[in-house]
Amino acid sequence: QIALGEFMPSNKSADVKVAPLENVVKEGFLTKSDPSGKSWKKRYSVLWKDGRITYHSGKNSNSDVKGNMDLFGGVAEAIGDRSGQKFLFEISYPNEESRRSWSLSASSNEERENWIGLINEGAASYNVNQGIDYNENQGDESDEAE
Repeated sequence: QIALGEFMPSNKSADVKVAPLENVVKEGFLTKSDPSGKSWKKRYSVLWKDGRITYHSGKNSNSDVKGNMDLFGGVAEAIGDRSGQKFLFEISYPNEESRRSWSLSASSNEERENWIGLINEGAASYNVNQGIDYNENQGDESDEAE
């Protein structure tokens, strides 16, 4: 079993290590855009417990890995329809402006909300396990009193 944080993925499919299936959180088809947002491709996608999504050329997680998305520091949120795509959501990296954002389309609003919830839950867990607290500078009432 792969421990959380053991795998720091890149976007190169050759670097992707496929973990045992018990490490899968969710899988199914998503349509993803290229970086320009002009071209969309339907890909079988797998959300893993170690904080990444792999996308595949075939119709299941056993098919060739085309690439992956590192969720470390990422936030998923619903966005409006565009380019003929519905049920869109985006994975962005608010603290790392130079990183690519990912635009994805689910098959329904329910599926979109499910993916968003699981991605954010996993990303938050992954970030905490890496010792990162993105709220540490937010302050609370006790900080303001000092």
